[in-house]
Amino acid sequence: MTRCFVHLSDLHFGRTDRRLTRGLLDALHRIRPDVLVISGDLTQSAARREFREAVAFLEQAPGIPFIVPGNHDLPGWNIVGRFLRRFARYRRFIGPDMNPVYSDNSLMLVGLNTARTVVYHWNWSHGRVSRRQLTAVSDSFRHAPESALRTVVMHHPIVPPAHRPRQKLVGRAHRAARNFSGARTDLILTGHLHRVTVSDLRSTYPDIERSIFSFQAGTTLSDRLRGEPNSFRTFHWSAPELRTDLLQWTGHGFEVAESLQFVRRTDGLEEVSTAA
Repeated sequence: MTRCFVHLSDLHFGRTDRRLTRGLLDALHRIRPDVLVISGDLTQSAARREFREAVAFLEQAPGIPFIVPGNHDLPGWNIVGRFLRRFARYRRFIGPDMNPVYSDNSLMLVGLNTARTVVYHWNWSHGRVSRRQLTAVSDSFRHAPESALRTVVMHHPIVPPAHRPRQKLVGRAHRAARNFSGARTDLILTGHLHRVTVSDLRSTYPDIERSIFSFQAGTTLSDRLRGEPNSFRTFHWSAPELRTDLLQWTGHGFEVAESLQFVRRTDGLEEVSTAA
């Protein structure tokens, strides 16, 4: 059974172009994914208007929505709102479950809310994984069907991009990598940096035993670009084979810019081909 899902991230409603949003919806209706994965930052500043725009988009988009929050989905400069209401608007407009789980015979997704009201760093945009969340990953994947693609979704990166090897990562990143390996995770989908990066966790954490691929997303809709076009990914899984396409905005629509092929072995995914 083939399952198709798409990975969007950093939509940042409040700083989007309507033409870009329309182009994304057109592309999604062509693809018709089974699941619509969004790894955080639906909004720019967690304003009601921005959440209403996000909801309007979700109502038009195909696929079962699977969403985790990002740091921009918390009130930023409104300190009272940040500490007293936290994710109140997210829960009201998007849903109460910020660590969702989805499972069928071919796909299992575990979402982790890594956005924090405050972290032990001057930059509160950084996130953290809790011990309870790591336990939830292990418990969930323990019951996953053998043929299921085991995927973790969170906003903050677990590996640094090549151009910024000293990038601040999600808190407890190394512990999380070891946990994900022990839980036989296949993929990790993240956002936050607005730059596309694909890497095997073993290149950053050589002590883990399993090959797990991290797909760091660019921004799908925001005008806050980091030197590359708006983009998103599609994933087509038919065990043991996985194909993923990167679609980039050309000015007229989203078009495939790169395709990667993987095969799942006993020790994780192995990349077998690349086509641009």
